[in-house]
Amino acid sequence: MSLYVKVFTSFYTCKKTIRLQAVLGDDALWIPPRLWAYAAQNQPNGDFSDYSGQEIALLLGYNKDAARMLQALQQVGFLDGMQVHDWGVYNAYHETFSERAKAAAEARWAKHNEKKQAKEDKTREDKSRKETSIASSMREACSKHKAETLEIVSDYCTEIGLPKSDGISCWEKWTGNGWRNGGNAIKDWKATIRSWKSQGYLPSQKEGSRNEDGFKLPNIGS
Repeated sequence: MSLYVKVFTSFYTCKKTIRLQAVLGDDALWIPPRLWAYAAQNQPNGDFSDYSGQEIALLLGYNKDAARMLQALQQVGFLDGMQVHDWGVYNAYHETFSERAKAAAEARWAKHNEKKQAKEDKTREDKSRKETSIASSMREACSKHKAETLEIVSDYCTEIGLPKSDGISCWEKWTGNGWRNGGNAIKDWKATIRSWKSQGYLPSQKEGSRNEDGFKLPNIGS
């Protein structure tokens, strides 16, 4: 955003300018306005206490005697010490503008950080949900592949109209061979039991099988 400073039309003929011109020559006609312009942009309070005369000369583009320039500005009254004379009277709005601009920048930065934090939180939540979903899928796959206890298998058999002895038989066979069927890992033990039931492979379905109080364990599956 472009800034501006107030320069009265009488600047070129006022006593201070004429006196400065007597010391610095025609450089006096541009040094004060350039000093004001720099202050508006970089020192909105008009205070140059943190600057040396050499630094001010370099900033203004004055390549002659910096100490003489600074002393002349102070002697004629363009500077009160290291403070621009009457800056607060004619150009105080620069400090107000600077404070508002700083507050606005801080607000924008805070909003940016909030959005960034929200994005990071969402990423973590998405990752957590994904990990939870994967863990859930793994647990589900594991529960289909391998039952946790003999009771779970035998109870499932009773649910589908089979004696518990069929469940015990299946549990002991699968536990012994690493939960495999026909050399392949069992993907869903419940589905396997249902399949064997439909094909009559279970002990209770074979000729000579005994009841669950004293059944004979035949070789089921392959």
